[in-house]
Formats: sequence, structure tokens, C-alpha cells
Amino acid sequence: MGIFIKGQFLLTILLNLISVCVCEEHVNSAIFTPYVIECPVVPLPTGNSSCQCDPPNITVTDTDSLAAFQYVSCKLTPELISATNPDPFYFPRSRRVYIDCSWNNSLSYSGFLMSAVKKCGDIAEEVDTVGDVNCFTPFNITADTYMGLPGLQKLNFALEDDVSIKPDAFSPLKNLEVLSLVQLDLKSLHPEVFRGLTHLRQLSLWDNDIRELPDGIFNDLQDLQVLSLRSNSITHISRDLLKPLEFLNTLYLDDNNISSIHADAFRSMRSLEEVDLSRNNLDEKFSLSFLGTEKLLLSYNSLTSFTEDTVPGVRGYTTSLDLSHNLISSISESVFQTDELLSSLSYVVLRNNRLESLPTNVLRWARRLTFIDFSYNSLETLHDGLFDIQSNPLGEQRLAGNQLVVRLGGNPFTCDCRLTWFRIYDGQDVWISDRDDIECFSPPNLNGIPLFSIRPEHFECPLSDSLCPEHCQCYEVMKDLGLQTPRRVINVECESENLTRIPRGIPSNTSSLDLTGNIWNTLRKSMLDTRMPFLSDLTLTRCSIVRIESGAFRLLNSVLQLKLDGNNFRNITKGTFQGLTRLNTMYLNHSSIRTIADGVFLDTPSLTYLYLHGNFLTVLPAIQHFPQSLEIVSLQENPLTCSCNLISLQGLVRYTLEVKGNVTCRKRDGTTVSLANLDSSYCRKHGTSPLLAPLASLGAITGVLVVVFICVFLYKKNKTLFQLMLLRYFPQDLSEDDANKPFDVFISYCQLDDEFVLRYLVPLLETEDEPSYTICLHHRHFVPGDTIANNIVSAVAQSRRVILVLSDNFLQSDWCMYEFRMAHFQALHDRRNTLLIITLGDISQDSLDPDLKAYIRTTTYLESFDSKFKNKLFLALKRGRSNQRTARNQIKLVDFDGI
Repeated sequence: MGIFIKGQFLLTILLNLISVCVCEEHVNSAIFTPYVIECPVVPLPTGNSSCQCDPPNITVTDTDSLAAFQYVSCKLTPELISATNPDPFYFPRSRRVYIDCSWNNSLSYSGFLMSAVKKCGDIAEEVDTVGDVNCFTPFNITADTYMGLPGLQKLNFALEDDVSIKPDAFSPLKNLEVLSLVQLDLKSLHPEVFRGLTHLRQLSLWDNDIRELPDGIFNDLQDLQVLSLRSNSITHISRDLLKPLEFLNTLYLDDNNISSIHADAFRSMRSLEEVDLSRNNLDEKFSLSFLGTEKLLLSYNSLTSFTEDTVPGVRGYTTSLDLSHNLISSISESVFQTDELLSSLSYVVLRNNRLESLPTNVLRWARRLTFIDFSYNSLETLHDGLFDIQSNPLGEQRLAGNQLVVRLGGNPFTCDCRLTWFRIYDGQDVWISDRDDIECFSPPNLNGIPLFSIRPEHFECPLSDSLCPEHCQCYEVMKDLGLQTPRRVINVECESENLTRIPRGIPSNTSSLDLTGNIWNTLRKSMLDTRMPFLSDLTLTRCSIVRIESGAFRLLNSVLQLKLDGNNFRNITKGTFQGLTRLNTMYLNHSSIRTIADGVFLDTPSLTYLYLHGNFLTVLPAIQHFPQSLEIVSLQENPLTCSCNLISLQGLVRYTLEVKGNVTCRKRDGTTVSLANLDSSYCRKHGTSPLLAPLASLGAITGVLVVVFICVFLYKKNKTLFQLMLLRYFPQDLSEDDANKPFDVFISYCQLDDEFVLRYLVPLLETEDEPSYTICLHHRHFVPGDTIANNIVSAVAQSRRVILVLSDNFLQSDWCMYEFRMAHFQALHDRRNTLLIITLGDISQDSLDPDLKAYIRTTTYLESFDSKFKNKLFLALKRGRSNQRTARNQIKLVDFDGI
């Protein structure tokens, strides 16, 4: 066993490298004296303070000069140890003595030390002893050992076995400040061994085999600041063992076998800055009544929980807390019910535990917290709101500049809808430093995939069977629908169930509907006659569909992606995709398509990606029969005939990840060429140029534009009045259903706009000076106890017109936007414009919903601040009014399903 070797000597050598004396191989044997001074001193370098070289190259010619050296290194070798020379060692008057006894196996420590005492005992301040096991035999330390070193301040031992230390061994060292008894294989110490060391500031007893320290052993060490007991075999800390150490700053008790600590063991210690209790056997019984320290290390123990009773004494003191590598499976919610515990914490480590969940308020109390590590636990999910830490429950704000750094990697996260908030978290208050290391553990299809690389809509939660249609599986997801916060929507999967129609009971907030593998010959209008205002993805792959009735998709204007791959279409006829006004992507691959009617895709004005590969297409419509929004068309694996129409689509035919290979076509001579190798010259040789027809139309269009420009100029001056006058003289006929509706108008508005609606608009429409209108309002006619959604649907369905008061307040209300969608849907269903929009204040176009923005661009709306507002309003409402009236007290809203 041994101790740490002091490094001051090497440091001094490096600092004085230029002037350090160097041993020379030449030795003057005539004047050789075996003094243990490892350097020549003729001449002495001016200002040198240390010297070392390896024996036997030692020459000493002027022993008086050696007093200038502050540090002497003594390396004992067989050449310097002789039985005929009982006192072979000479020490100059040195303050620091370094003894390396690696080669000694016969000299006693006490006998050797006497040589040092003779020459430098009255001024020596430091003695370092280092060597191999059993460097000195025997190694006995008594009161006589240091009797001649009264000025000694530092004493260090290392790497020795069988050391015997008498109770009064250090009593002569009244000025001792640093004592290291390291790696000496000590099993025990006498209670009086440190008596009288009142100036001792640092005591190191690490890497021994001490099992127990007696109470009172530290009674005289009131000035002790650092105590190291690490790497021993201590099992218990008693109540009074550390009681005298009132001014102790640092305490190392790590790497022992401590299983119990008295609750009051640290109560008297008011100056602690660091306590290391790591790598012990502390378990759930561990509890301290007081422990006032800035840094507390409890890693590598057997703690199973962390409650308010674990370390109550750290409250208000501790800034750093390490609980890593324990068995902690839970953190008590009550730990964070008060701000005392976490008010001072800035650094917390809980990695490599067994945490399965986190308290909801785990981060909210820590106003100074800058780092917390939850990595490598058993966390499967994180509750929404975990990172809402701007203020704690008392309303106290976090300290400025204290961005919280969190580590969460290595946990077995279940990537379902509960973690969607975490996936889309923007990092405003919390920085996740190891986000690239966070992976999904389940479900199986996401195992091992980095969490932040997965699209948010793939975070799904199974829905209970009672809420899902029969023969289907439903999953709840969070999806961005252009609202302020993501909305919970449903993905419905009804694959390969031999369904002949869409199953009943599909949730109204369904976003994705997958009907792959069912058997439908004809997709009829009645089969898709279901209101799904949030449906964005519809999959009808491999359903054996031969024909789609015109208008089958008329109610699905919210669909963005339509998959019809693997069906048996022969002809795509006009009107097939009517109603898909927002469709962005359409898949028609491998569907046996032979012909496509001109203009069939003009019913999808937002279409951007069109996949038609793997069909039997020989010719295609000209480019003017495709929407201008189209960017990519896949035509691979079709027996195309080279034509001008095909060449006009060259710019849209691109290589994509979904489809590989080049588009080819057959020329008139039977050869096959790549479409990319054809140009307009082929048309000039074999037919009309694809640009000729557009150019021929350009002249006529130019003439028409001139006339239109004049009309538009006049129209814009009185745009609204012009439109309303046309509607007045050419009114739409009322249908029988409209004539029987009890309300003339349903007013949709945000309650924050009551001032305009209830004090101005409603009295205006119900005044006696004008034909009065029967008005449906939320507070008058919504049926108590029914759902808001049903009330809205019923109100829209039973009103001939809907007035929408559009304001910033309206746009921020989800229910108001729902009322717009229902009114818009009703207008599309009735094929009449029954919706009238009144703007209240300035409305930013950027804040509008895409459907609302499109509606405003294409229809007439009124501005509340217009000086002609009243006239325009009555003009807009007078068209097609019913003469029938229903007494207000007889009007009742009914459930929409019964209409």
C-alpha cells in the first residue's frame, strides 16, 4: 500500500528548467562522499532552489552551499546503504524532504529519519515518503519518531504495509497542518492518535481498510477543513463522530460500505460545501434531519425513492445534488409542494435510476435550476406541461438568464399521442441537450428510431372499441390543423374487412381514413355521404373499384391526400373528382387506367402531385386540362404513344423517390424513346405544334381582356352594390326545404363582439321600419344539455341564411371556426350561396383559415364601417325570402340527425 506522491518537486523542476543543476557522468572518486544529495554543487546555479539527479552520479564538494536548497530529493539505493556506514545520510538544512525508498529493504523509517532530524529538524516543514510495499521494515511510528521536527507542517505517507502508529505518534507535531496516511492498509486508529493537532487543516485517510472510527478521535481537530475517508470499509457514521468538526468544508465518505448514518450526524457542521456519500450501501431507510451543504453526492447507492424525508436538511442550502446510479423508481409529489427544497438547487442528476414517471411539478419550483439529468431511467412518457416553468405555483418568475438544460436520452419512450407535445416542443424555456440520443422504444414499428425524426402525426394512441366503428381500429393523434394549438384527431383503419360501404359511427374529428383491401365495384355518392370536416387523408387502395360516380367526393373538400392505387379503373370520366378542391396529392398507380377524360383534373385546383405509373395509358389530355398548381406527374410503366400532348407535359414528368426509371413512349415507326429526348420538332414533323393552339387563342383573349378591363374598372367602383343589385333582380328560388325553415338568419359571432351584434345588428334586423327577420342566436335558441357541435349543426341547417361576423376574436375561437365550416358545408350541399360575411375591423389575410381566405376571395362580403352598410345588408338578405313566419315562441331547434 502507499500514498499520493507530492507534485511540488516536479513542478519546481519545470519552472526552473533553465537553471536546474544537471548530474554529470564524471565522478571524482578521490573526494566522493556517499551523501544522499542527488546533484553536483560545483558551481551552484545562482538562484536555484531544487536539484535532483539519479545516483550514483553524485558529487558533493561544498556542503556549506547546500543550505541554499529548499527541496532535497533522497533516492535510497543499495550503493548508498552500507552496514559499515551506520550514518551514511546527510541532509542539508532543507525545508522540504522527499524520500523515495523504492530500493530499500533493510532500513527502518525511524533510523533513516534521524539523519534528516540532525541537519534540518528545526526548519523542516514537509516530509514526503513514497515507495514500494514494505519500503521500511519495520514501519513503526512513535512519539520519538518526530521529536526532532517541531516545525513540520506537512507529513505524507504512501504505499506501505504493516504500519504501526502509536496513540501519541504525532504529539510532537504541534504545527502540523496537512497529514496524509494513504494506502497504508490501516485497519483501525486509536481514539487519541490525533490529539494535540489543533492546527490540522487537512486529513487524508483514504484507501485503507478502516472499518470503524471511534467517537472522539476528531475532538482536537476544530480547525479541520478537509477530511477524506474514501475507499475504506466504514459501515456506520455515529451521531458524535463528526460533531467536533464545526468548520469542516469538504467531507469525502465515498467508496465505503456505509449502510446507516445517524439522523443528526451532520447537525453541528455549519460550514460544509461538499459531502460525497457516493458508492455506499444507503437504501430507503436513509434519512437526515439536517445536512447543510452546497454539493451533495449520493450516487451509486441503493436508494429506492426520493421523498421529502430523504434529505430534509438540504433545503435552502444545496445547489448541486447527484442521485445517479441508484434504484429510485419514484419521486414523491410532495417533495415539490414547497419551494424550500428546490429554491437553491441549480444542478440535479437523476440518471441511471428506475424512474417510471415524473411529478407534474418537478421543474416548476426550481427558480435557479439550470441543469437536470433524467437520462437512462424507465420513463415511457412525459406529461404535457412538464416544461411550463415560467412561473411556479406561487407566481414567482424564474431568474433571468436561467435557461433549463434537460437530459432525457436512454429512456424507453412509447412514441404515442401522449408525447406529441414533446415532439413539437420549440425549446423556448427548456433546452434538451441530448435530443439526438432520444429514441423510441415502442411501438415496434418505431423502435430504435430517433424521436425527433418522426413526424408528429405518427404518434398514435389506440382508441377504445366503444368509440370506434365495428371492424375498424382507431388511433388518436395530435395534428396541426392551422389552429393555435394542435388538435386531437382520429385515424381510422378498416383494412381488408370485406366492407361494401363506409362503416357507420366514424368520429366526426377523423383525420385519416384507411379502407384498403375492401371490395367495392362502384364508389357511389351515398357511400361517402358522411360529414368529416377534418378528414385530410383518404385511402381506397386495392378495393377493386371499377367506377367512381360523379360527385362521390363532393362532401370531402378537406381531403389533402387521396390514394386509389391498385384498383381496376378503365376510364376516368369527368366529374370523378368533383368536390376535392383542396386535394394536394393523388395516387392512381397500377389501376388499369386506359383513358382519362379532358378536364377531369380541373376539379382539383390545388393538385400538386399526381401519380399515374403502372397503368395502360397511351394518350393523355393536353396540358391545359391539368390544374396550374400541378408540379409533378409520374408516368413510368405506361405504353405511351409519343404525341404533342405528351411532350407538353415534359416539364412535369420528373424522377421521384416513389417512382424510379424514365418515361418512354412509342414513336410512329415503332421505336421506343425516352420522353426526355423528344422536343417540339417532333410535333412539327408529325402533327400540330403543342403551342399552336394556345397562340391561336391568344389574339382572341387579348381582345376580350380589353373589354373585361373596362367592365372591371366600372365594377370595382361599386362592387358590392352591383353584386347585390343583380341578386335582387335575379333572386334564387327558394327550395321547399328553405321555405319550411323556421329562421331567416343564424348569426355566428364571438361573444367578445356582443357590442356590435346585440346592440346594433340584431335590433337593425328586427326593427319595425323594415320587414323584420327571424333570427337564431346562441343564447336564445341553443338547446341546453345538447352538445355545442349539435347545436351549431342544427342552427345552420334550420336557417335560410347565415351571417358570419368576422373579427380577430372570431378567428381565435375554435367553435366560431367550426360554425363557419358547417355553414360553408351547408352552402356546398345546397349548391347555393347562403353565407354572408360581415367584417368587423381590419382582418389580416395571414391569420385567415385557408378555406375562409378562399371564400372571401370568391364571394361578396360587407364591411361594418361602410357608410352604405345598412342598404347593402338588406339588399343581400332580401333575395329569396320566405313569406312564411313562425312565431318566435314556437321555434325549437331539433337534432340535426332528425332533419
